[in-house]
Amino acid sequence: DLVRSRGLGDVYKRQEFLHHEVPGINIPKDIRDRMGRYDDKNDQRKAGVDIAKELITDVKDIVDGIYIISPLNIWKISLSLLNHIRKG
Repeated sequence: DLVRSRGLGDVYKRQEFLHHEVPGINIPKDIRDRMGRYDDKNDQRKAGVDIAKELITDVKDIVDGIYIISPLNIWKISLSLLNHIRKG
């Protein structure tokens, strides 16, 4: 399969699954491509956090709240996003 042949980590594989297999979830191609640039799952996680921070910054003035879910119970990711929100 494509994911194994490219040696991509779990983060990329999960995003592709969500995009292609879960009705109602659409991850834009530019975001999927950005995540696909990295072979190492830690680099993929960092890119994912960076993308989430960019999204938070873009919408913070037009939404009443943001719902954050820790992937795989990695609470440090959520803490990083919360700290980003607090810094405003």
